[in-house]
Amino acid sequence: MIPIRPIVAPARRAMRRVCDGPLALVGRAHHRAEIASLSDAPWVSGDAMDRLRLRLLNQSIQRASLYSPFYREVLGSHTQKFHELTDLAYLPVTSRRDIRNAGVDRAIPGSRLSPRKTWRTSGSSGEPLRFAIDLLYPIRHEAQRAFVYLHAGLTPGSRIVEMLPGTRHTENSDFSYPTFNRTIIGYRHEGLGEAVFTSRPALLYGNRSHLLQVADELESAGRHVHVPLVCSSSETLLPTDAERLATAFGGRVIEIYGLAEGGNIAFRLSGEAPWTILEPRILVEVLDEQRRPVRHGEIGEIVITTLTEPTSPLIRYATGDLARVESGSAAGTSGLRLAALEGRSCDALVDVRGKRVSFWAVASPRFWASRDIARHVGRWRVHQSADHALAVYLEGRPGGALPAVVSAVTHHLQSMLGPIPVRVIETDRVQQGTGKFRAVTSDARPGPIGLKA
Repeated sequence: MIPIRPIVAPARRAMRRVCDGPLALVGRAHHRAEIASLSDAPWVSGDAMDRLRLRLLNQSIQRASLYSPFYREVLGSHTQKFHELTDLAYLPVTSRRDIRNAGVDRAIPGSRLSPRKTWRTSGSSGEPLRFAIDLLYPIRHEAQRAFVYLHAGLTPGSRIVEMLPGTRHTENSDFSYPTFNRTIIGYRHEGLGEAVFTSRPALLYGNRSHLLQVADELESAGRHVHVPLVCSSSETLLPTDAERLATAFGGRVIEIYGLAEGGNIAFRLSGEAPWTILEPRILVEVLDEQRRPVRHGEIGEIVITTLTEPTSPLIRYATGDLARVESGSAAGTSGLRLAALEGRSCDALVDVRGKRVSFWAVASPRFWASRDIARHVGRWRVHQSADHALAVYLEGRPGGALPAVVSAVTHHLQSMLGPIPVRVIETDRVQQGTGKFRAVTSDARPGPIGLKA
């Protein structure tokens, strides 16, 4: 095959960043196809969508049983053609620990001509999970974000800035990315605020920490840039954070929920429920501790099955994330909507009865955004140790007095958790290190703890 040579310098530089010409063109086509698949979903009836997902599910299970030693053992005899999506309940739920302990390469090659590369999770909640992906996986991942931007009203061809891992700033970096005029900023690079100010994008994408960092840097420099859409991903966005970003950039805030190993899963405009699941690429179940679908309004763990990942499928994969079901069937049929993401199952605080307490009860904007608290507290973080005691880290506001809120913070937490010891700690910066920000973390586990309610 003769490489297709670009005839203009910008395209030539961009093409070299991806690969030779033919694969770049394949990437553009794949990008557009992913967006088209997601764009068609809202117009497909529930029954038709379930039939499509059932077909994709059977294909994914067949590939897994043929090419993956891990899934071949997990699936056992459950490799026959399923006739209903509810048949998925016969398959066991797997976890990151299961995959890691198996000690096998779980990647499934789509063909011998499809090279693979190593991918990994962030490791923010434990040891990183390494797995293999095909070269088109990042293109699908980026196209899913592009679909969300289009859904939010962004015009094709608009200038966007995405803050991603890396150390370099690159403009128009992907010849295989045709939807927007994209600039990538390595979020470990100094001067994020200046780079965004210079770019003046129509959309800014990044995780919560770096978006807030840009807002703070611009405010400190006395600069303002209007960004119509700000998209947060990877970290839990608290209501006070969303309000801060909306005020700083003068635009709307979008949230995307996903996993490195599972791709993007759902999205929403901040503050508006429910979350919209990216169908048909993924099937979502919300299960209780007995692995049964929860009822509407209840909280359970998100379990995903990827349907359009030929090289690295996940089948009934327990994400460790908790969600409350808004509507639809928590058993995974189409129409499922999530009212709220409740953080990770290992992060949920435990009360004196040994019961989990809702993340959003702890993070209630009625408390943290109230005038009496917000004028003193900028950002906050709560950690529960194995003995169930709480450490509350507070970052003060200029002119505020954190000692004035100690009693109120203690009462807020103990009103939900019972008479658990609470220690309030004043700090210059709530987030420490470079990992993902987690507002609520816990080393405690549900169960009797020997304290009186």
